[in-house]
Amino acid sequence: MIVEFRDDWQNFPCKEWQGSRTVFGYGRAGARGKGHAHREAWKEAHPDFMLSPKEFVMHACDNPPCYRIEHLGLGTAADNMADKEAKGRGNRKLRLSKDQIAQIYELADSGKSRNAIRKATGHGYSTVTRYLNERE
Repeated sequence: MIVEFRDDWQNFPCKEWQGSRTVFGYGRAGARGKGHAHREAWKEAHPDFMLSPKEFVMHACDNPPCYRIEHLGLGTAADNMADKEAKGRGNRKLRLSKDQIAQIYELADSGKSRNAIRKATGHGYSTVTRYLNERE
């Protein structure tokens, strides 16, 4: 079962976590910063629903720091993997070409945010982050 996101989620801009983030870009929130901001947002929006550690709060926008409830959906580990595959992010061994890496660096050097680079290049947020972190 692929999680169903709101049909109109694109009408709402990402709401990016401004506090500390994990190495994968997810906002740190909750007790002592051990939770993820998007999971905390889901729990706050659904107070009567008990979220299990085995349930994934997934992003329609594929932007890890985003915690806008309209962009979030609930799924399983299998849903999460299927969503990644459907969006072309399933192959972690995929290496970008020198031209693709240069484009990421060029956009970053021009002051673009990682989310803007993700949108401009079509690569996932974690891919953009990985290459920018490798350069630093």
